[in-house]
Amino acid sequence: MSVEPTSALKRYSLFGLQIESDLELPELLPGSADLAPDVRIEVGDASVNGQFEPGLHRVGGDALLVVAETARYFVAGGCRIVVEPQEGASTRNVRLFLLGSAFGLLLHQRRMLPLHANAVEIDGRIVAFMGGSGAGKSTLAAWFSDRGFPLIADDVAVVDFEGDTPIIHPGLPRLRLWKMVIEATGRDPSDYPLSVEGDAGYDKRDVLLPQAKIASQPGALRAIVELSRTGPLIEPLRGAAAAEAIMSHTYRGEYVKALQTAREHWLMCMKLVVAVPVYRACIDFNLGQLDQSYEPLLRKVRELLAPQS
Repeated sequence: MSVEPTSALKRYSLFGLQIESDLELPELLPGSADLAPDVRIEVGDASVNGQFEPGLHRVGGDALLVVAETARYFVAGGCRIVVEPQEGASTRNVRLFLLGSAFGLLLHQRRMLPLHANAVEIDGRIVAFMGGSGAGKSTLAAWFSDRGFPLIADDVAVVDFEGDTPIIHPGLPRLRLWKMVIEATGRDPSDYPLSVEGDAGYDKRDVLLPQAKIASQPGALRAIVELSRTGPLIEPLRGAAAAEAIMSHTYRGEYVKALQTAREHWLMCMKLVVAVPVYRACIDFNLGQLDQSYEPLLRKVRELLAPQS
């Protein structure tokens, strides 16, 4: 299936940015026609004076991301993405990498801080839970969502600053869950599309959330919790240890070296840990007993967020 531009520009919102796009992006929330776009997405020639192998390539101060059998994405100045789909590429997969790796590149260009994390509103305060693949971030996000806690973001949570205050902006309004997690949370996998088309070994599915279950406005980040499988239920991380945890869970952290922004990234991580407490929590979740796995963490987080008398 080929990807064609729409007949009219579409407006969307993602991570606090207003997007004007040639492409239909049904995964995103609508943007505002009254605000100037921050990002322009175009369909066009992204070959940039030659053919490149799959991977990330610097092109002057900009970058080209090549995804085999899917598309080339030329990302320029933190404000423009040119998408060149490959012949026969899945439309869904073109959008998947556009809104994932390519947009992550754009966020790094804009000096925003994308974390490999979810973000949830707990009693009016936003908490980010970060961790590597398999740490259970999305399972935890689904558990919170099913209990009425508004979801800010799943998988990628983007931090920006208003002065010294770290702000989390709403991400994609969906959960990305493995089939066994979907079943464990009482859902029917057949109700949800595969996250990646054409990969039989990748059985994650996109669970779109209704408007009532997601937060549509940004808010101040109040705490960060790194998910771990070892150690005490929860313990504080401080100073360099906290900053290193943020660095290790930066979404597409390899882009920092490619873009030669290591110093700016480190300073941003340090600014974040000065403003917000960081903790490490031991969660060995059991799909058959999610309440028993997560309720102790929720109680402890509530204690940490409670106003001090």
